[in-house]
Amino acid sequence: MKKKAISLKALEAEALVRLAEKNGTEQKPLVPEKFQKLLQEFQVYRVELEIQNEEMLRSQAELEQSRSRLLDLYDFAPIGYLTLEKSGLILEANLTAASLLGIPRDKLLGCPLSRFIYPEDQDIFRIFHHPPESPPLHGGCELRMLRAGTPFWARLDAGNFRQGKNVSGQCRLVLSDIEERKNAEKSRDTMQEQLLHAQKLESVGRLAGGVAHDFNNMLQVILGRVEKALSTIPSPPALKADLLEIKKAAERSCALTRQLLTFAQKQPLALETLNLNDAIGSILTMLNRLIRPGIELTWLPGSGLGPVKMDPSQVDQVLVNLCINARDAITEHGRIEISTQNVLLGEPPHSAPLPRPPGNYVRLCVRDNGRGISRSARQHLFEPFYTTKDPARGTGLGLATVYGIITQHKGFIDVESTPGQGTAFIIHLPHCEEPSAQNKPPGTVDREIPPGHETILVVEDEPAILEITTEILKNSGYTVLPASGPKQALVMANLHPGSIDLLITDMLMPEMNGQELAAHLRVLLPGLPCLFMSGYSADLTAPGKPGHLPRLLRKPFTCQELLHTIHDLLQQSETHAGLAKVHRPGNSNK
Repeated sequence: MKKKAISLKALEAEALVRLAEKNGTEQKPLVPEKFQKLLQEFQVYRVELEIQNEEMLRSQAELEQSRSRLLDLYDFAPIGYLTLEKSGLILEANLTAASLLGIPRDKLLGCPLSRFIYPEDQDIFRIFHHPPESPPLHGGCELRMLRAGTPFWARLDAGNFRQGKNVSGQCRLVLSDIEERKNAEKSRDTMQEQLLHAQKLESVGRLAGGVAHDFNNMLQVILGRVEKALSTIPSPPALKADLLEIKKAAERSCALTRQLLTFAQKQPLALETLNLNDAIGSILTMLNRLIRPGIELTWLPGSGLGPVKMDPSQVDQVLVNLCINARDAITEHGRIEISTQNVLLGEPPHSAPLPRPPGNYVRLCVRDNGRGISRSARQHLFEPFYTTKDPARGTGLGLATVYGIITQHKGFIDVESTPGQGTAFIIHLPHCEEPSAQNKPPGTVDREIPPGHETILVVEDEPAILEITTEILKNSGYTVLPASGPKQALVMANLHPGSIDLLITDMLMPEMNGQELAAHLRVLLPGLPCLFMSGYSADLTAPGKPGHLPRLLRKPFTCQELLHTIHDLLQQSETHAGLAKVHRPGNSNK
């Protein structure tokens, strides 16, 4: 220890000598006190250096920990980070970026980023990624990129490296997967289009409903008067031909009104459980007449087809409209194919714009090899009055009517089309568990109806219709009590001394509707059968209980339709209730 201390002192002395020589000062012997003071200062400096060294080591460790944490944050960030050089090569990438692009990071480095851009979006990337002589890369863009060959929507946001005050040629990119957002936006846009389409249909439906009642009342008067003129007035052939043309025009006007109500989903349905193969097979002859020579109509019925619940007359309307549309899409020679089959639809994907309930369906497809439909036209295809045909050939109501019918039957319709290659309308109707109707009785239009003898209360607020209906019934042998409104009908029912066998009433009247009138009269005349008439109503289902047998007769109707319906209703009422006539019970002055 003593030797070591002497050596230290010697070294210190030597250091002082060299310091003095360096400073150009003459070496002077140090007195012990001064030497001791310098030694103490040296030891203090040494301790301070040791403390500083420890702090430096601790700071270095903390920096290493921070660097490690930052690298973890960089690698496992929820978004991708990329560093590009001027040429577009990837210099750095975090693990998230490598995962988004579906390639290991070591293979990603050195690749051009353009390799991972969807081909159709390369122009977007070229505009975004300026060449070296252009202004620095900044801002962001949305485009499709490739993940292991599969496209997905991504967003690129850029910023530039700075080296001091100068911007380097490298840039940083932030890569985000926005596929979910894009799907949501697409779904939102689709829903918005469907909402606008539904609003258009609703507005036209309100218009159609608003005019249908009055319009059909007028048509009812025209048909009634023309039929009376044809049956009672001896007319020369020319006048009779004119009357028949008037009747045809009125019937065509009636069909147009019903078509408007159908695609607006305001037309009541006469639902039956039926087999589509049977329904289609029965109208093939008519469909063949609709298409011109040179077009082949092929019918491919599916085997074991399940039943559906549908209005049979509207099956005809759907097929007629689709076949006419297919015919007009074929220029000269071509083919129309009608097919059916059972299908089972599973759960739709969450991204589907309009989810369809899973289950068993019957698929009806009408396919043609005509000129096809453009993408822009398909967006408006089911809108009322939209047509790509010449105004003389199309009204724009056919496909809108089909859409309304299928929607009303809780089905859905899709369109597949390629310009120049043809079009397919694909309809799905839900299976019905009830067995389809077998051996339906033949229509009653041509049956001979014997004269009646019953008493009928007729309630109609339109004087012309009340007059013509009263004449028709009286000419057929019935006793008629005509009332111009519900209040008058209630008074007549109270004062009439005999029986009342049937109530015929309009559905929509100012004082009360037909359903309410029937309810009041049934308190007075229990079991009174009712026949409702209407040109339009949002709800045409008359309330009924067992024994009441409610019926609906849509305006305009012919004389024969009215008489057949009354005859059948009175017969069924007698069979069901066991009564030939309905009498008022109790006090006649009630």
